[in-house]
Amino acid sequence: MKPIILDNILPQVFQDKLIETFTHSDLDWHYNSGISLPDSQKEELNSYMSNDNNIAESDAFVHRLLINHDEYDYYKSNYYEVVHPIFYFIQEKINLKIKSVLRARAVFYYKQPELRGKYNAPHVDQFTKHLSAIVFLSDSDGSTILFEDKYERGVSNTSKKNIEYAIEAKKGRILIFDGLQFHTGLIPTKSNKIILNINIDGEIL
Repeated sequence: MKPIILDNILPQVFQDKLIETFTHSDLDWHYNSGISLPDSQKEELNSYMSNDNNIAESDAFVHRLLINHDEYDYYKSNYYEVVHPIFYFIQEKINLKIKSVLRARAVFYYKQPELRGKYNAPHVDQFTKHLSAIVFLSDSDGSTILFEDKYERGVSNTSKKNIEYAIEAKKGRILIFDGLQFHTGLIPTKSNKIILNINIDGEIL
């Protein structure tokens, strides 16, 4: 599917509420040493980096909002209800059928000028069919990159991937794309970036 970009569908008062929530000092952020690939995939990361000198795995801070893989792996933050109305605004604009939300998290990327022009490792968030949605809560030079390749179960391909789209991080923008399409983020160097990263079991009708 071609990525869907939705601008100006979130009311300004709601955007302000999201920014206030995810920049408040009471919010518990957790440090992630590798934001794209976990430590268990260190070998894969090293292979990616040897094939593409534009890759530099950076760190970031994460607040888990929802984990909903199955009844044995469930977690919901008290802040999830602040985020949930986003789906209503999306469904007013496009025909999105949601079976369930699989995962939602807020991610805070701090600017790293020394990594100008670098991006994190290509990855997918889930290994089964899903939609990915990114809600940009700030303007930033940390664009989201979508590669031409899609994940294939059982295939480990860490070759250099061709960029198909680079979507600018613009406050209030929502990006929806096929979750099995390899993607990553350009590391911000001029301003911090805050996003909501949401994985959906659903389809565009």
